[in-house]
Amino acid sequence: DAIQEVLPKYESFYSPDHQIIYSVLQDMRRQGRPCDAVLLRAELEKRGVLEEIGGTSYIAEILGSVPSAAHGVHYATTVKNMAMRRAMISEGNELQRKAYAPLPEGMEYSDIFKSAANRFDRMASSGMKIDVVTAGQAAMEFIDSRKDGKVPRIKTGIEVLDVLTGGLPIGGFIIIGARPSVGKSLLEKQMLMSIGKRNESAGLVSIEETRSKIAGNLLSNAINIANSHLTRGELTASD
Repeated sequence: DAIQEVLPKYESFYSPDHQIIYSVLQDMRRQGRPCDAVLLRAELEKRGVLEEIGGTSYIAEILGSVPSAAHGVHYATTVKNMAMRRAMISEGNELQRKAYAPLPEGMEYSDIFKSAANRFDRMASSGMKIDVVTAGQAAMEFIDSRKDGKVPRIKTGIEVLDVLTGGLPIGGFIIIGARPSVGKSLLEKQMLMSIGKRNESAGLVSIEETRSKIAGNLLSNAINIANSHLTRGELTASD
């Protein structure tokens, strides 16, 4: 029963034998089959990996080394933490290797940092638990969120868009999709400016544009001077 609460990834185990054993246990659980030492041994034998993991004696040794299944969650946390430490060491070694190696053509050190940061971020978020609720609980949460008659949305400041959408929903992930160079980024910045003018907080994170380019776009919008005049330094006397 503890496996329902534990559920680490089988790759979290350092020993390949333990990876095999846990993977088989997970398969048995997903199929709705009961799990005990006898059934596990039979399944390992059926798959032809019983002797590979040390045979029946090793399964008995594992069972004998566990004081209580009640502490399964604590043991799983230990397995997960050790796996994360190994991943950190591996990632750190790889980063060190890249730091000593010549920089590949067309690449910058910032690219290496960004790539490493993304991998560390994935490691940090792996294994996160998401609460499972019934449809009834979700419905009650929905009703409670609308008791005052207001739907929490953020106005974009673009009247036509706000009429069509009612504003941007709070939470979730919204994609602005269009062909290249038709104004997706400018639309995003226009929303940002509109939100800021209402004295509400808004943040912009870009992996494409420099801080200077973003500042130029926002400034152009605020003072009503053509962005091309600012970026090229072609300011007129009136500008």
